[in-house]
Amino acid sequence: MSHLYVPDETFLVCSSGMHVQKLKVSSQATVRIDGGKLAATLDDRTGGNFICGKMVIAGAVAGAIAGAIVVATGGLGLAALGAAMAAGAAVGAAGALTANFAMPCLCALFTMPYDWTPVHPKVKYACKKPLIETSKLPCMWGGEVSIFFSEEAAQAQADYNIASTAFSVGTIIAAGYLGGVFLSSMGLAAYGMITTYISFGAEAVAAEAATGYLMYRGARVVNSGYDAAKEHLTVNGHSFDSYITGEKYEEEFKNEAAAAHKKEIEDDHATLASVTDGKFDAKGRGFDGIKDLPEEQVTKVNLTEVTSVTTSENKVFLGTANGEVIAPGNVQVLAANNTVNSSNPIAGAVYNNNGGQITSAGSSVTRVETPNLINTTATESVTTSTTQFNVRGSFATAGKGYLNTMVNPKTADFWKTGFGLIILLDLARAIGNKLMAQQIEGIIEAGPVEAAAKRKLTVFENEI
Repeated sequence: MSHLYVPDETFLVCSSGMHVQKLKVSSQATVRIDGGKLAATLDDRTGGNFICGKMVIAGAVAGAIAGAIVVATGGLGLAALGAAMAAGAAVGAAGALTANFAMPCLCALFTMPYDWTPVHPKVKYACKKPLIETSKLPCMWGGEVSIFFSEEAAQAQADYNIASTAFSVGTIIAAGYLGGVFLSSMGLAAYGMITTYISFGAEAVAAEAATGYLMYRGARVVNSGYDAAKEHLTVNGHSFDSYITGEKYEEEFKNEAAAAHKKEIEDDHATLASVTDGKFDAKGRGFDGIKDLPEEQVTKVNLTEVTSVTTSENKVFLGTANGEVIAPGNVQVLAANNTVNSSNPIAGAVYNNNGGQITSAGSSVTRVETPNLINTTATESVTTSTTQFNVRGSFATAGKGYLNTMVNPKTADFWKTGFGLIILLDLARAIGNKLMAQQIEGIIEAGPVEAAAKRKLTVFENEI
C-alpha cells in the first residue's frame, strides 16, 4: 500500500484541538518534495498550540470541584452549592482556555516525550526517518495529532472539536448545577428534619417526611408522562427522544466520523441523562419539599398563659351539715383555672417544645371580705414569644411546591430548579446533537477536498 510523504506547511490538527496549525520542517534542509517544499521527518513539530479541548474540559471539572470545596469549607451557604459548582466549572474552563492562548508552547511541551508513528522504516533524510500521511503524534493529555493535506478538512475537524468541547463543558456546567442543587436540597432536608425534631417533635417530622414523599410521587407521575411523550412525539419521522439522545444521527452517519462522535459524547450523554433522569429529578423534588417546610410552616407566635385561683377563708366558727365545726382561718380552694391564648392560632399546630422568651409577666389579687368570710382571687399572666409548626398546612405547602416546580411555568422555581429546567436541558441536548451532526457533515463533505489535495502530491512510497 502506498503512502504519501509529508511536505512542509502541511496542516495539523489534534484530536482534542480546536485550532489548526501547520507543520514546520526544521530537521533537514536537503530533501524537497511537492514543488520544492522540505520533506518532514520524525523530529519536526509545530510551535503553536492547538487550543486543547481536554484542558478546557479538565478546567471545568476542576472548577466545579473547587466550587463545591468553597461551599463545604463554609465559604458559601449550602443552598448555593449548585450555583457555585456551575460557576466554578465556567471559570475553570475559561481559565484553561486563556492558558492555551497565553502559553503558545504548551502543545509542544506535552508532545515532547513522544514520537511520530508510524514513520518510514527504511528511508532516511539527513539520518532521520521521514513522516508519512498516516503518521500521528500522541500527547500527554490523551490527544493525537493528525496530518491533513487540505485546509478544508483540517478546519472541519477543528470545528468538530470545538463543538464537542462546548458540548462537554456545557454538560459539566449543567451537571454541576443540577447535582449541586440535588445535594444541597438533600443536605438541607436532613438538617431541617433534625432541627424540626429537636424543636417540635415527631409529629412535625412525620409531616415533613409525608410532604417530601408526596412531592416525590407527584414528580414521578409528571416525569413518567414526559418520558412517554418524548418517545411518541415525532419530528421529521423521528422521535423527539432520538434527537435528545443522539440516536437519530447515529442512524444517519454510518461512518468513522459518526463513530468518533458517538464515542466522544456518550459519556457526556450519560452524565446529562443521569441528572435529568425522572427518578433523579423526582428525588430532588422530594427533598425540596422537605427543605422548604421549616421556613414556610414555622411561624412566630405569642402565647399568653393566665392562671387564676379563688380561695375562701372563714372568720368565724362554721358548722357543716354532718355536724363538724370548722375553726376560723381555714382556707378552701373554690376555683382554679389555667388558659393559654395564642396571638396567631392555627388548628393542629405544635408549639416549640424548647420554650421561648418571656416578654411580659403580671399578677393581681382581688379580696372580697364579708362578716363571716374572706374571698381572694389571685391571677398571674405570662406572655412568651415562641414558634409553632403548622402540621396540617404542610400538605398545602407540598401542593403549592408541586405546582410551582412541576406544572406551573409562570413561576421561577419551574425554570430554575424544577421540571422546566429538565425540559430546557433536553432541548439543549437536542440542539447540541444537531450542531454536532452538522460538524460531522462538514468532515464528510471535506473528504473529497482532502482526497483531491493528496492526488496533487506525486512523491510517495509503496514499499511500506
